[in-house]
Parts: sequence; C-alpha cells; structure tokens
Amino acid sequence: MINLEVKIPDTPGSLVELIKPISENGGNIYGILHFHDRKLNNMIPVNISFELSEEIQEVSLQNIKKELKEKNIQIENINYGIEKNLITIILTGHVFDTDVMDTIKRLASKNINVLEL
Repeated sequence: MINLEVKIPDTPGSLVELIKPISENGGNIYGILHFHDRKLNNMIPVNISFELSEEIQEVSLQNIKKELKEKNIQIENINYGIEKNLITIILTGHVFDTDVMDTIKRLASKNINVLEL
C-alpha cells in the first residue's frame, strides 16, 4: 500500500487531475481523504491510498511523481509499504456533543483512514 500526501488547488477538476496519473499507471485506489476544511492559500491537502503490483511499482511510482510534478501538484509525502488492516469500530455517544468530524480528523492525523461512516 502506498499513501500519497499532496496539496491541490481548490478548483474544479483538480482532484481528477490527481487521480489520473495513478490510474493510468496501474494504481488501484483504496481511499481518498480531501481536507477541504484545511485549505490554505487556496490549496487543499489530500491523502490518497493506493496499491501498485510489485512488478510495476518502481517504474509506475516514478511516472506518477513525474506526471504530478508536470501538473504542478505539490507532493508533501509518500509512504511505501504501508500495511492495510481493516477494522470495524462502533462509536457510541451523542454526535452533537462530540462532533464526529473532529474524531475523524484526529484519526487522520495519526494516518488512520475512515472509509465509511
């Protein structure tokens, strides 16, 4: 599993431009976290998790990085070999008192992706 952290402009089509090079180079996307609430200077942080088969991983990653650079997409960080574990957690309590989005943001800050809610 590969986790890519980037910043994209807050303009229509920017997310599609981020996804295209990954898809076109054999990436299987598992999740995208789009942190619109953390926008700074019209740039939005995005975390995208995807897999590449081992046979093409090195070449595909080079191509993805090159294409993103050509599109002026800022790569903040790339983590390779991230283990994927699917766990189910049931949260109880009053959402209005504890704001579930705050919980999701805190999990994301620890590189834990919430896929469904």
